[in-house]
Amino acid sequence: MEARSWKWEPPIENPDGRVCTSVNEYFGGPFFDSHGKFLYKDPTLADLNLGDNTPSLQGEEKKLFLEFVGKMLRWVPEDRLTARDLLGNPWLLRDAPSRR
Repeated sequence: MEARSWKWEPPIENPDGRVCTSVNEYFGGPFFDSHGKFLYKDPTLADLNLGDNTPSLQGEEKKLFLEFVGKMLRWVPEDRLTARDLLGNPWLLRDAPSRR
C-alpha cells in the first residue's frame, strides 16, 4: 500500500485545526499524480518560515533552536556545520548541568 493511501487511526488535528485522516489532508496534498509523478514543476520553500512552524517554542528557547537548526539546514553542504561543530551549541547545552 502506498503512503498516500494510508489512513490514520485515530485522526489527528493539523496546525490549522482541521481533523485529518491522511498525509494528504494534513499537509494539503496531493503532491503526486496517480502514476507517482510529482505534480509541481518548480517546488520552492521560499514562502515557508521555520519560525512560524514551531509553535511549541517561545522566546529565547525558540531563538536558540532556530539558530541551531539554521546552521544545519543549508542548501550548500559545505556551508553546513558538522555534528562535531554543533556539540557546543547553546541549544544543546541549555539544560545541561553547569560545570563547576
